[in-house]
Amino acid sequence: MLIHSRVYNDAKVEGGYDFTPMVEGVMPYLDRYDLLTANQETMIGGESHGLSTYPQFNSPKEVGDLLKVMASTSLILPIIIRLTVVKV
Repeated sequence: MLIHSRVYNDAKVEGGYDFTPMVEGVMPYLDRYDLLTANQETMIGGESHGLSTYPQFNSPKEVGDLLKVMASTSLILPIIIRLTVVKV
């Protein structure tokens, strides 16, 4: 997942960030698989480290929460959104 400022600005809600509406359309497809990998390309250091975009990406910590939501029915392995799916 490569999070640019326009993405986290769109996800801004009172008290933080909510990225889940951005992936609601693909969630039914993710539930079909037993193993998923996520290509996490940005640091998830949060606002305390200063959110930033190119060339030194740092995303809100809620990106990690999104990965947990996406993995609710499958094992998801965050790897350094390109999703690779494997049917087991």
